[in-house]
Amino acid sequence: MMVKIKTVFLICMLLFISIISVGCGPNKSAVPVTSEDSAGTIADIENISAAEPSEESETPETPPACEYNSDCQPDLLCVEGACKTLSSLFETDCEEKCSISGAKISTSDEEVYDLAMGRGSYTYAGALEWRLMKTMPYCKGEDPLVVITVIKKTTGRIIGEQTVTLQEKETSGIITHPTIKGISFTMTLDSVNKQCS
Repeated sequence: MMVKIKTVFLICMLLFISIISVGCGPNKSAVPVTSEDSAGTIADIENISAAEPSEESETPETPPACEYNSDCQPDLLCVEGACKTLSSLFETDCEEKCSISGAKISTSDEEVYDLAMGRGSYTYAGALEWRLMKTMPYCKGEDPLVVITVIKKTTGRIIGEQTVTLQEKETSGIITHPTIKGISFTMTLDSVNKQCS
């Protein structure tokens, strides 16, 4: 009986080793050759090589997805659901630049604010707070982009911060609250106060 068990075990081990050394399926790195002449073979190999992505060509990285600024690396903000640097939002490689000194914002709760950068307001008894961020100068001729920090709170405690960007006459997406289901808030950038050099 013991001899039979050893024999079966030995056969299983040999099968396992042969499967590993030979492989379980077709070799995916093999180049298929469809032509029988040598010119066709070289052309087929070149076509396959051209279709495969090269290590030198880099695809632009997709920013990591996020809900709050705390989901991003320390030097990044959660802008419209993706982790980005503030500087990536602005074109700054130019001679003539403009800076935003303030903005006029209207909200879905029928309030209108004419605020300097760094200022903001709150709604829903302080459950949502928002503030215009001071930003770097941008290239003259580009559409001004206003960056707004939205702070979500419960009983005075910050749950999370998000970043919204708006261009003139643009309305934000609906801003909700994770613990207060009735909150549905939007902001519209009516106008921008800018100074250009």
